[in-house]
Amino acid sequence: MWRVLQLLCVWVSGSVADYHLEQVSTWPQSSLQLGQVSGLALDSDSNLVIFHRGDHRWGTEFYLPHGITADKDNNYWVTDVALHQVLKVSSDGRDRTLLALGEAFTPGSDINHFCQPTDVAVDPETGNIFVSDGYCNARILKFSADGTYLSQWGAGSSDRRRRTPFRIPHSLVLLPDRKEVCVADRENGRIQCFMAETGEFVKEIKNEEFGGEVFAITYSPAGGEYNPCSPVTDMKS
Repeated sequence: MWRVLQLLCVWVSGSVADYHLEQVSTWPQSSLQLGQVSGLALDSDSNLVIFHRGDHRWGTEFYLPHGITADKDNNYWVTDVALHQVLKVSSDGRDRTLLALGEAFTPGSDINHFCQPTDVAVDPETGNIFVSDGYCNARILKFSADGTYLSQWGAGSSDRRRRTPFRIPHSLVLLPDRKEVCVADRENGRIQCFMAETGEFVKEIKNEEFGGEVFAITYSPAGGEYNPCSPVTDMKS
């Protein structure tokens, strides 16, 4: 059964004041036949885009879909952990692959390969692409809009002597108003934020309410406060 759970949260002065789940029983209005849902995105028209492991095949054939992001032009940026690739797919109905990063079915840890990349974030101003890589590697990579490699970094810390590496950087979100990119570091149960331009470490957020694992992260500015929605720790239907 596919359910929609609306996650309500309030972030006040760096701590979660209140958050809870409410099921939206009236959405969707028609029945959806979905496979395992691996990712969700909102396009620029506020349409919900569902990336799932079902029977539908786009012009691009996916093997094990994972993360999805819609850019300002409503192109879809997706990761496939079996292909070890990041793909930019058109939303014009022709399902064209506009850009492919990584080599299909070839894992690696250099600048031309990924190893089970998990998610993508796209800067709406510069078009720069951020990739969390992922299940095998423990890094964030940055590319220009045309796919040219720019930089990469690992986990940050205010104390370099006590830096804890990423343990599955699983989800990314860009904070346009703060020029930051934040990472859901799944097995470490934390969020880490970095300057989008330089990769400089900004802050770490860890809270008991996260339950020890952070699977996904999103963001919305509210009242001038840093306001990420509490991470989703269960993507099951």
